[in-house]
Amino acid sequence: ADVNGNLGPIYGQQWRNWQAPDGRSIDQIKGLVDEIKRAPHSKGMLVSAWNPADLGLDKVKLRSCHPFFQCSVSPDEKYLSMKVYQRSGDFFYGVPFNIAQYALLLSFISQVTGYKPGRLTLSEASAHIYVNHVEQMKLQLTREPKALPQLYLNPDIKDIFDFKPEDIQIMNYDPHEKIDGGQITV
Repeated sequence: ADVNGNLGPIYGQQWRNWQAPDGRSIDQIKGLVDEIKRAPHSKGMLVSAWNPADLGLDKVKLRSCHPFFQCSVSPDEKYLSMKVYQRSGDFFYGVPFNIAQYALLLSFISQVTGYKPGRLTLSEASAHIYVNHVEQMKLQLTREPKALPQLYLNPDIKDIFDFKPEDIQIMNYDPHEKIDGGQITV
């Protein structure tokens, strides 16, 4: 980040306000939702956070670790699935957060398009663990998985941009004790 903590025009900027060469601003999330409703078997339901025009170090301080995701509707038109490509995946801090955030996004999109959430798949090009997280990962691997929590979304929400924190509930969440990772050492 720069001295003010800004990363530049990354995820949110690219997803909601992509600057096209002709001067247009493209809301890729709105476009994705519209395309799922209009053409559910399209193979082009993709959102990109990788804008080559913004990748110069003068604009972007961190290149998107997960540069794009793609949605698909099952042949029986019941489920919406999402595939996320990650060019770089920190398995202690980043990937667990990415799984949670994309599962929530998939659930939002599914609800507002009338589908059930299907499969969430993450594809890692460079999965890694930082040097100072090796012991924490060893501890994590000794833990027995617990029952998964349930996600409840307010069923009255029909527009993806209307979700508010009070419309989301995580029920029956029983986490293990926190594992402190401190700062990242590359």
